[in-house]
Amino acid sequence: MSNLKVIDEIINTFLYGNDELSYAFNRQTKEIISDVDDVTGDLVKIPQISSTECYDLMVTFSKGLDDDIAALLVEVLNGERPFGAFKDKVSEHGIENKWYEFENNYAKIKMTEWLEKQM
Repeated sequence: MSNLKVIDEIINTFLYGNDELSYAFNRQTKEIISDVDDVTGDLVKIPQISSTECYDLMVTFSKGLDDDIAALLVEVLNGERPFGAFKDKVSEHGIENKWYEFENNYAKIKMTEWLEKQM
């Protein structure tokens, strides 16, 4: 498997993995394994983004936008259903791609650093 494909899969697991499953990366085969109970030997647990980290990322993204949109997004993040409301507002304002690019760039930097430490 190419290194680009590996990092893309690790990013996907970090951002969108099922919270009820544990994911591991096999350093030898470069495979991602889901629903792993015991992480030993060549297996290392892949971290997943926490809700706190995701919230902070949304706030950081919001603060980089025009004042009106930034204020609106920060407001919904402090209300009910903050994650869903944030994604709804991002979509309504046509900046969904910008958000996903921001989120993916963050994850790429973080998971590339993580992967380098594992190898």
